Amino acid sequence: VGYGGLKHLKFSKMPELVGIWNRNPQEIVDFKNLEFLEVCNYSSNMKSIFNLSMASSLAQLQQLEIKRCNNLKAVVMEEEATTTTDDKVIIFPLLKSMIIEDCPNLTSFYRGISSPSLIQFPSLTKFEVSHCPNMTAFVSAFSRDKLAIIDDGTESANGDIHILTPFFCHKALNLG
Repeated sequence: VGYGGLKHLKFSKMPELVGIWNRNPQEIVDFKNLEFLEVCNYSSNMKSIFNLSMASSLAQLQQLEIKRCNNLKAVVMEEEATTTTDDKVIIFPLLKSMIIEDCPNLTSFYRGISSPSLIQFPSLTKFEVSHCPNMTAFVSAFSRDKLAIIDDGTESANGDIHILTPFFCHKALNLG
């Protein structure tokens, strides 16, 4: 099924939803032109938004909003059947805004057996995370307590900053 022209997609108030995309979604659906995705699930049993294959195919995504996903553990989760040991690279080249709020069980952006070697958000200018008390790591090697928090153009470092990966343009960052 091709949805090549679809640019805006919103999932809202779907309490029975357990997943959006499962294993190798490129064979089933094509969202190569998707620019905006919003997921507001409330009490859904969904554990992740994307699997690794789907995340890698969202080259046109510009805005991602994830709200009130009570059981969400990670935004991107590695497929159970991944057998390749090649270095994984996840690039969101056009993503400008990422908002994650009210996801009490979210522990990280990426979760998997092996961490991807590189996650890039070269266009990201707005990153907001609020009311996600269990989010302790972005990726296993990228800890929230090692971030520099940018507030009104002033930088205050919370611990050492070890960013080995291009993450985003430091214009707005709100962790609450």
